[in-house]
Amino acid sequence: MKAFLFFMIPVLTGLCTIQAQDFKLGQVSTAILEETQDTIFTDTPAKTVFKRIKLDYGDELEIHERIKIYNEDGFEYSNWEIPFSDISYLQGYTYNLENGVIEKTHVKKSSIFKEKVGGDYEITKISFPKVKKGSVIELKYRVKDIRLHEIPIQYIIPVKNFRLVVQNVNSWMDFKQNPNYTIELTEEKTDNEKLKIFTAKNIPKSKQEPYVNNPDNYRGRLFIKNKSEKEDEEKWASIASSYNNSRYFGSQLEKKPFFRKDIQPLLHDKRDTLETAKIVYKYVQKNMKYNGMYSTGVYDLEDTYKDKEGGKGAINLLLTAMLRDLGYNANPMVVACKHQGEMLFPEKRTFNATVCALQIGGEFYLLDASEKNATFGVIPVDLMNDYGLVVLEDGGSISFPTRNAAVSVSNAIISTKINLSDKTAFGSVQNQFTNHFALEYKNAFEEAESIDFQEAMEEINPLLSISDFKNKEWATSEEHAQFSYNFTFRDAVEEIAGTLYVSPFLFLGNTENEFDDQERLYPIDLEFPQREVYTITFHIPDGYTLESVPENKKITLQDNLGSLIFIANKQGQLLQLKLQVDVNYSLIPASYYGALQELFDEYTKISKSKIVLSK
Repeated sequence: MKAFLFFMIPVLTGLCTIQAQDFKLGQVSTAILEETQDTIFTDTPAKTVFKRIKLDYGDELEIHERIKIYNEDGFEYSNWEIPFSDISYLQGYTYNLENGVIEKTHVKKSSIFKEKVGGDYEITKISFPKVKKGSVIELKYRVKDIRLHEIPIQYIIPVKNFRLVVQNVNSWMDFKQNPNYTIELTEEKTDNEKLKIFTAKNIPKSKQEPYVNNPDNYRGRLFIKNKSEKEDEEKWASIASSYNNSRYFGSQLEKKPFFRKDIQPLLHDKRDTLETAKIVYKYVQKNMKYNGMYSTGVYDLEDTYKDKEGGKGAINLLLTAMLRDLGYNANPMVVACKHQGEMLFPEKRTFNATVCALQIGGEFYLLDASEKNATFGVIPVDLMNDYGLVVLEDGGSISFPTRNAAVSVSNAIISTKINLSDKTAFGSVQNQFTNHFALEYKNAFEEAESIDFQEAMEEINPLLSISDFKNKEWATSEEHAQFSYNFTFRDAVEEIAGTLYVSPFLFLGNTENEFDDQERLYPIDLEFPQREVYTITFHIPDGYTLESVPENKKITLQDNLGSLIFIANKQGQLLQLKLQVDVNYSLIPASYYGALQELFDEYTKISKSKIVLSK
């Protein structure tokens, strides 16, 4: 089911222009069934006719919505997921127009089922019957004992009419829209201070774009926040203080150094400050097993150390305590993983993990010792999300970017020859990855066998055959990831009237520019600064000369955003080609989209370019 349906919980739409009876469950007009296209959203395959929600805060949630299906592309919206299992009431219908008569089909119990999605958490799935072009589907359900902190009001299909009624409004409640994307939302006046009513019309769909860290960051949402007269800085200070005073966080760092007898023998002859910190980091990496749980704190740090297993919070609080005991300026930093969304407002509940923030001189290092394959100073991309909160020992705090990452490098050295008899290319590839590229590769390799790598590569490139795959084992997380393989690539040579045309990049490089939209709405999330380098040695067959080669190219983007360098150089019967593409930032504002598009256009052109050989 599409993501928007998961978040459909809190939305209700009112049609000012529709008669009151059109909101009645089980009644639909002939006009909406005959409709073949929306007058405003003319290209949409489906639309939400209305969404209505009644939220009696702390007691009951009621949702009633109706969707019009225009064509086959809209069929996917007839399978719904509701993120609740304890539904107290549910009714659904599919409506079709058959020979001028409205046919109503009830959603039977056999089309409603539960599914576990992790642990004991269950969702409810619904499959609407008899859906076809022109259908209208309708659902109404209630959930008891529920509190919502946010209400999505924008989805991947447009919403014609929206109405939200919140009852049992408390004095502490403050209703705020997503500052990244605001909807023209009208608040109706009421004489009841316990009642809030919001309406909107013609809400556009949220745009689906590649390389977005979390689409919810840029989707229209209404938040229910705690009202406060404090400035944001005061709120952050209060949050930091609550962590320092917590028995599961700050109090754990005040315990006697129960680990000292294990750490001191490792450091007896060490003088270098950075090198000593790396030894402690590697010790925690090696000796503590990550249980897969995100957490900010721990019940008992000493017990966790004895058990040699814990969540992110426990392991990184332990690392912080060890570094502090050695005199380092080390502090825990609470962060929110990407699925939590950006930290739009000062609030504690969004944080769900802890890393260690280490300062040596003027350098900051973010450390996550729960990641066995992470180089010192590299945290997983899922935690590289906006800003984290460094909780200082003296009770203060610092807001610090989680994207403080070094450049990750992918380096490929390729040697290629061609077989004129069967028009194949064959040769060898040696790859080396650093930093985040290395972490991603090591994690993936440990989860699969080398044969899976070969199969995956061959599945992506049906003309490719890989043999002699070799992975260099790494003893520590500091080592680069390295692997090599031999290849054969079929149909690599095109021959026309005795002239040969060959792409020296074959299956490597960038074969398609994903940044092909005319415009960009959201920032581009490339996760980390990166450099890709290809060094190719192409062996010119005996009896042939090089007639044509792609021209050298150099591009430097504005504001040090990125660059591209391509150089081709012939030496005897060898053609040496080198391509280097750099993107120097991980999160790029949408205003730079055109520049990034230009860079990847050229990257793609060079990757697909051909050399010409003649006798």
